[in-house]
Amino acid sequence: MVSQEKIVSYVESLIYYIAKPAVSERIAASFEIDSLSQADTGAQLLILGALLTTERFDEFSQLTGKLDFNAHTAEERSQLAHCIFTTFSETLLANYATSSRHAAAILELLTVISPEAILAHRSGCESPAGQALIELDYARQISPSVSGTVFSRETSFGPGSRKSEFGYRIQSSLASQGWNVALLPLKELFSYNGPCQQDFVLVDVGVFWKLPPLEQLHDLLAYLKRHFRKIIIFEPDPWTGFYDQLLRSIADRVDYIWGFTPDWDLTQEPCYRGKSIMFPNVGGFEQLAPPHRHELDWNSCSFNFTGSVQGYNLNRVYWILEAIRRNLPLEVQITNPGVDDGLDCERSLKLYIRKLLSSHASLNLATRKDGSRMLTGRAVEVISLNRLLLQECCPALRRYYVEGEHFLEFKEIEELAVSINFLKSHPRVAQTICSQGHQFYLERYSCRKMVEHIQTLL
Repeated sequence: MVSQEKIVSYVESLIYYIAKPAVSERIAASFEIDSLSQADTGAQLLILGALLTTERFDEFSQLTGKLDFNAHTAEERSQLAHCIFTTFSETLLANYATSSRHAAAILELLTVISPEAILAHRSGCESPAGQALIELDYARQISPSVSGTVFSRETSFGPGSRKSEFGYRIQSSLASQGWNVALLPLKELFSYNGPCQQDFVLVDVGVFWKLPPLEQLHDLLAYLKRHFRKIIIFEPDPWTGFYDQLLRSIADRVDYIWGFTPDWDLTQEPCYRGKSIMFPNVGGFEQLAPPHRHELDWNSCSFNFTGSVQGYNLNRVYWILEAIRRNLPLEVQITNPGVDDGLDCERSLKLYIRKLLSSHASLNLATRKDGSRMLTGRAVEVISLNRLLLQECCPALRRYYVEGEHFLEFKEIEELAVSINFLKSHPRVAQTICSQGHQFYLERYSCRKMVEHIQTLL
């Protein structure tokens, strides 16, 4: 078992000679590949760092091809790959125009270390036959007398991480349409005592993980039922499957689950069939960023990727490094939800929105480390902001939007490069697809439509 300290020492070996170019020259000129193939991992990475520093890319590639990380577990290799990318990402992104070969070298090394994670996108991507766009029911008019409460986790990944946004976005969207909706932290769920029964409660499933005894959980749900007519459990990350077994055990005590994606297997099981909310928008952006204030000149099309790179989506390393290697005009802004930005939800979201609005088109990546392709919130967020979405192949998104009409899809880096070059040469086409996607969003998935749809379930 390789400890986190050992992984850090490996990364430190790789970067050791970067600040010592003179020493790197001597080391790089004197090593022999054959003798190093049997050396330990730390020694191999030490030499690789010297070769990278002196830009001896051919020798770097030769040595990389002889490395063998099979003695480490898949999780250890994934952690090492992630740590190496994080270490080099700021340098690569800061020197985008001159780092093409460095990006290629790092990608080659990471592919050897953790090929199953870096190349996960190569798994198949086809829409199930016969699946059409999801049809949703909407109330003809919104009742102003609906009341409810949202209980949400306060941070994304526990202490020290960024404030969780889901509860705030849902509550602000429902309240924007005239509903009387409160937002409370999860800790108040256990002592809630409302003066009268409300129409609904939305509860972040994360709170239930703190209640190991199933009987205690059933008692809590029975208690909530005395205060609320409908209990809705929402799962911000249904792709993990982390809470599926827990949700199965309480299926008879809740009215609906909401997972934001149509390919959540749990929604097709008998216990939740007909008790699932299939709506992709969790709201919030229309109040925070009115589209008319952020119009762009479409005579030239600019592109960005804004998002995190974590162990569970390590495949994003491939796309980012390949984009740099090919000198694609893609601005990359890596975020980290695991670190608190010191901002409240509204200010943090506005900062994120400004990043998405800074370009005409945004890239969204869907593949997880295990090769699954999950619909992420950014897909709908980009379209809702009246920006063009370039989406890595994701069958679930095609249940909500039409590819080629509302967004553009890619499966391989060559396809992405062709799309970017085409859109730069045909800005009117880019603007048309963007406008059609945004109009479709307003007609089906806006905050108002979300409230109209939920009202049919209450």
